[in-house]
Amino acid sequence: MVLMPYDNKWRNIRKIMHQLLTAKQAETYRPFQDRESKQLLWDYLHAPDDFWRHNGRYANSVIMSVVFGKRTRADDPDVIQLFGTIDDFLGNTTPGKWLVDSFPSLAKLPKPLQWWRPFAEDGYRRTIEYGPLFDRVLILVCTKSSLPNSRNLSLMAPPLNASQQNSMTL
Repeated sequence: MVLMPYDNKWRNIRKIMHQLLTAKQAETYRPFQDRESKQLLWDYLHAPDDFWRHNGRYANSVIMSVVFGKRTRADDPDVIQLFGTIDDFLGNTTPGKWLVDSFPSLAKLPKPLQWWRPFAEDGYRRTIEYGPLFDRVLILVCTKSSLPNSRNLSLMAPPLNASQQNSMTL
């Protein structure tokens, strides 16, 4: 949504986001936050040196649980890829990172001479891989089916493996 043009599609997505983020709706997210905060404490206790990664996993897992009904683990390849994509995106949007930002006429060079293009195309390719998750949410919203909530929280797969769950007493 950050880089989308302001058009009907953007307005529709904003409308959906607004519906998901109302104060009344936010109250239904407490069970997700509670469950993920317990996981966060578990992660801090068992791998304190990776605290920064645990914080990212917490935020990602709350969002993924609320929107997609899927909890995540820090070692989940999708999460690792997501954080890599975010880092690349932020690094590539730094003003002056690419000469073409200052000299747009460079974009008229033949594609083999556009040295920045492979980075951009790789970032685009990695970003659109999340499309199926978004398509699922759009189908739920369009068919007025329910998104994940505290009533179906127990149906989501837990991020801990079985032996970790048995030893966890929170």
